[in-house]
Amino acid sequence: QNQHQHQHQHQPSAPVRWVPTYAMANLYRDGSDRVGAHADRLTSLGPLPTIVGLSLGACRTFRVKKRWPKDAADDVAVDIPLPHNSLCVMLPPCQELWTHEVLRDGSGGAVQA
Repeated sequence: QNQHQHQHQHQPSAPVRWVPTYAMANLYRDGSDRVGAHADRLTSLGPLPTIVGLSLGACRTFRVKKRWPKDAADDVAVDIPLPHNSLCVMLPPCQELWTHEVLRDGSGGAVQA
């Protein structure tokens, strides 16, 4: 073996146990169901919460947006499709730095079975 070649073997680390601070499920019947932009109240959840949401029914768009952009170039929004039976995990510091919402969908997509 060439002295400049190194073999690296990745050893998996022990699993990290995490527990959500808050868990919920939402049923989106069609494209008219929505959740307005917000950040969850940290006063009741405590600092740096982990929030888990199960999305059921019609596929919806979950949008996260920076709470305090420094300027127009820093004004970031990310759209994430949430199909039926998908799990969304918001890890810290999501609530402190981002707002989130579920957008209304004009296509009127129906609930999936």
